Amino acid sequence: MPSGWKNIRQVCKYYLRSEFGFTLRPNFWSDISLCFILADMESIVQNNLEEIRVAIQREFIERCRKNPAYSLRAFAKYLDINQSFLSKLLKGHRAITQDLAAALGPKLGLKPAQVKALFSSGTASMPGFLSLSDDEFELLSDWHHFAIIELSKTIDFQCDPQKIGSRLGLHVEEVRDAIERLQRLNFIQIKEGVIKVLSPNTTWTNTKKTSDARKKFQKSLLEKSLDAIDHIPFDQRENGSVTVAINTKRLPEFKEKLKEIRKELAAFLQTDDEKNLDEVYQLTVSFFPLTKIENKK
Repeated sequence: MPSGWKNIRQVCKYYLRSEFGFTLRPNFWSDISLCFILADMESIVQNNLEEIRVAIQREFIERCRKNPAYSLRAFAKYLDINQSFLSKLLKGHRAITQDLAAALGPKLGLKPAQVKALFSSGTASMPGFLSLSDDEFELLSDWHHFAIIELSKTIDFQCDPQKIGSRLGLHVEEVRDAIERLQRLNFIQIKEGVIKVLSPNTTWTNTKKTSDARKKFQKSLLEKSLDAIDHIPFDQRENGSVTVAINTKRLPEFKEKLKEIRKELAAFLQTDDEKNLDEVYQLTVSFFPLTKIENKK
C-alpha cells in the first residue's frame, strides 16, 4: 500500500476516536471508506451550519429595510449575543458552532426539529434558507447585484462594503450579502481586495424559470426610475416616451428591434477600452399596451 495512506489512516483513526469514540475495523480499505464517508458527512454539516449565518444576515437586512434606523446593536440584543461577535459573524470571521445554531435557531423562526436537521448527514431544507436556485432568484430580483458589478468598473472603485453601500444607497450588510452571492455564482472573483468580473451581467435570459424574478427586478427598476424623477436633476437623467398605434402581428418584430437597440446603446455607452467610467446608470425600456387586449378567436 502507498506509504501516504498510512498517515491518512492514522489521522482518520485519531479523528474518529477523539470526536466520535469510534475504533476502526482491521480491514484497511473499509477503514478508508468509512473515513471518507464521515468526512463527507462533516462537510455537509458545516455547509448546513453556514446557512445559519446566511439566514442571520438576511434577517438583519430585512429588518434594516423595514426600519433604516435599525442598528446592529439592536439586532445583537434581540439575538442575545455580543455585538462585536455578531459583527464578525456576519462578516464570516467567526464560524457557526452547533451550540450557537441551537441557540439562535428559535430566534430565526426555526423549530427544534429543523435545527436538529442541521447536524444530520443530509442537506437541511428549511424555510428562508438559501439554495443555489434561491441565489439565482435573489440575483435576478435585486437590482443592486448588477449595479455592484458595474460600479466595480468605475475609476477609483474600492472593494469596501461601506463605500459601495454609500455610493448605491444600500446598507453595508446588503452589500456584503450581494458580494458573497455574486462570488458563489461565479459572477465575480475577489483577489487582494480587487474585484474581477468573470461573467457579464447580461448572462440571464427571460425564460419561464426566471420570469417571476424578472418581474420583481423590473418593478424595482421602475421604482428607482420614479424616485429619480423626483430627486435627480433633469440634466443628469433622460425620461421620454412615445405613444403609438401598432399592428400586433408585428409585435415579435418590434421586440427584437428593441433588443438590438439596447445592445447598440450598451456598446455605445461603454466601449471595451473605456478608462474613465465614473457613474452607474440604468437604462430601462418599457413597451406595453394601453388598450385592453381582448382574446381574439
